Amino acid sequence: MGIDLASRLYAGFNQVAHLYLIYYGYQDIDWAQAQYAALQTGLATGDSAARNNCQTESTCWGASSWVNAAGDGIILSTVSPWGKSDPNHSSGTLEAHEYSHTIQQIQMRGTAYNYWNLPRWLLEGGAEFSQAAAVYYASYDAYLAERQRDTGELIHNATYNEAWFNAYLGPSTSPTWAPWETYPQWRIYDVGFLVSEIFSAIKGPDVIMQMYKDVAGGKNFETVFAETFGMSWADAVPILSRALAKEVA
Repeated sequence: MGIDLASRLYAGFNQVAHLYLIYYGYQDIDWAQAQYAALQTGLATGDSAARNNCQTESTCWGASSWVNAAGDGIILSTVSPWGKSDPNHSSGTLEAHEYSHTIQQIQMRGTAYNYWNLPRWLLEGGAEFSQAAAVYYASYDAYLAERQRDTGELIHNATYNEAWFNAYLGPSTSPTWAPWETYPQWRIYDVGFLVSEIFSAIKGPDVIMQMYKDVAGGKNFETVFAETFGMSWADAVPILSRALAKEVA
């Protein structure tokens, strides 16, 4: 369900030719890695892909996705007792999230550009927003409940003030995503969710994927943002930061 809904959310964009889903538990890591290895032609990374999602029996809850040289999508997703109690593993949102990543990737296939030519928070936050918008499209209350699950760590936390958001969002892009490596990892998801939500409120959800497509065409993020929203990224960051600080307070 989640994959179909995410596909429909971005129906106007190129999508993977075939999709392979590999579900596995802690006892299946070697099997899952072998299945992945047989499909991942053309990928330079991923020798520990299955184990990265499932490092111990009690933390076996992750998922990841790739597009191989043939243009096929591959999703590795864990199945564990812990996951059964997590709405992300039972609602379809996990699959929608990972499938959204394959759409991001396919926009850049065959170009000299990759994920790190756009901000890291747009990668994960765009997929996080997409999973909520796709799966809970029929109920605003259900969407808000998912939004709360995704962004709750930010709410009523004095750390996340206007200055913090300015510093976090200020860097537009980097060859290594280094500007975001000093922050807690979940910030690329929840802050990215809220910024992607703002982008979508202004231009519709297609804008998230369109920015990937436009950057793949040879433009940098700053140029694409300015052409899309009619203002520079440098001018937009303080506005976004004020809005986000008020939202989480």
